[in-house]
Amino acid sequence: MRGKYYLLFSRFLLILALVLVVFVVFHIVASGKVGAGYSDLGSAVDGLTAPFIGIAAAVLTFLAFKMQVIANEQVQKQFELQQFESQFYELLRLHKENVNEMVIQGYVYEDGKKIEREIIGRKIFVSNVTEFMSLV
Repeated sequence: MRGKYYLLFSRFLLILALVLVVFVVFHIVASGKVGAGYSDLGSAVDGLTAPFIGIAAAVLTFLAFKMQVIANEQVQKQFELQQFESQFYELLRLHKENVNEMVIQGYVYEDGKKIEREIIGRKIFVSNVTEFMSLV
């Protein structure tokens, strides 16, 4: 939305500068100094358009810096999100490795015989829940 206003403002300045140039040209032609007044015409056009060009350059420079600041903020937010995602997935990978390395060595009695058993990985959580439920 702001870009629309900046575009309208720049068009207004351009049209104003052109109107002033045309006014100066008609003034010089009407005064009858066309042949001898080319240097006067150049000085007048330069004197009238230089402030507008300077103001337009300053406004455009400000807008360029402002857009750069906005772009830098977006890049910083994206970098922070990417860094968070990287740390999160690294923690998930470490958790998965830790779970896969978990081992419970124990034994159970079946038909009066002592049978050794080993539970590895994610199956440990099922065993832990079963033991917890038997305690309650």
